[in-house]
Amino acid sequence: MKTTRRLLILVAVASLAVVVSCGRDGVITAPRSDAPRANASLLGDVDGLTRSLGLSLLSCNVTQAASATKTIGRAGGQITVGAHSFFVPAGALDSEVTITAVAPAGNRVRVEFSPAGLRFNRAAYVTLSYRDCGVLSWLVTRVVYIDERETILEVLPSLPDLLHQRVTGSVRHFSSYAVAY
Repeated sequence: MKTTRRLLILVAVASLAVVVSCGRDGVITAPRSDAPRANASLLGDVDGLTRSLGLSLLSCNVTQAASATKTIGRAGGQITVGAHSFFVPAGALDSEVTITAVAPAGNRVRVEFSPAGLRFNRAAYVTLSYRDCGVLSWLVTRVVYIDERETILEVLPSLPDLLHQRVTGSVRHFSSYAVAY
């Protein structure tokens, strides 16, 4: 029992350290390739950023695709797509929005949300499950914002749940999100 408690405390402290180390607003943003760079040696490129953070997208054999659509408004709500979920708190949206989530089959744990570009007044939360990936446990899984080429554009403040093999990230806008480690 003491070992389990110590492990949970260690995971909580490690998770907090990761979130706190993210910088301004808890988000590490990779520079866009078309954006002007003040000092390329300091900013680097997206590949350099992910290498310096030691992040890679989690490889996984996702055999079943899933999709879901739900209208969510000012009161908030939740949408579930396969083993993944998205939670919108009250006040995050100004009006009703029909949200579609697609978790494609393939070699990554990822979910694509639309309408693309939708912004939230308050942080919403995406929870991505990697339990079918054959991964026993990852101490530092993160939710990342990716583009259509699966390039990591942003590392989101994330909280891993080792027991249930999932990770939750704080989202401010819609795009595609994946699991990185």
